[in-house]
Amino acid sequence: DYDLWFRLGLISPAVYVPELWALYRLHSRSKTVSMLPNLVADSARILERFFLRADLPPELRCLGDRTVARTHGWASALHWVVGDVPTSRFHFREAMSRFPGLLDDAVFHQKILASWFRNQDRDPVQVASDFFQVIASSAPVSRATVRRSSARAFAALAATGCRGKKARLRAAVQAVLNDGRWIWKKHILLVLIESWVGSTAWEYLRRVKRLLTSGGAHVC
Repeated sequence: DYDLWFRLGLISPAVYVPELWALYRLHSRSKTVSMLPNLVADSARILERFFLRADLPPELRCLGDRTVARTHGWASALHWVVGDVPTSRFHFREAMSRFPGLLDDAVFHQKILASWFRNQDRDPVQVASDFFQVIASSAPVSRATVRRSSARAFAALAATGCRGKKARLRAAVQAVLNDGRWIWKKHILLVLIESWVGSTAWEYLRRVKRLLTSGGAHVC
């Protein structure tokens, strides 16, 4: 269906009809649920084939590398969560070869990684930490890039609502530890203030200073 919709889109623009035309059911044995990592990997291959078409207009062709890379990155996260580390590394290498700037891509962190990690039964902060350790050894990426990217992912987790105040605090702290600049972001400050609301002003400032200095930031 995915491939069909792409090909139909090249023939005629899509039109939104605000009526209910069909229903579908998700269950434990449906492909969308039970085989989601493979489904996303298939989507990456469909996208690769689609963007190789000679009849693509330039405004679509220019989106190819970033779109395919995001899909491979999603497949990497999904395969890692189910324990298939070799396939996870393969998809991450594919993603980075397509779009080396993926680790700084806001959509990749906010719409893909943060939403997926947040919906896991396990601690989302630990899930994210482990995933970034895996990708650090999967492609020629500098340590600084991985730290900056993981900070962005943790900040997104803190913003989009981990389950419980403690998890949000851990995500916010981890973002600051990996990149001290996140301390100045409004939503990170709000999480820290909300969690340390019982502290005196001086104690709060001392905690902020410890966070910043341990994250390698300069504090005047």
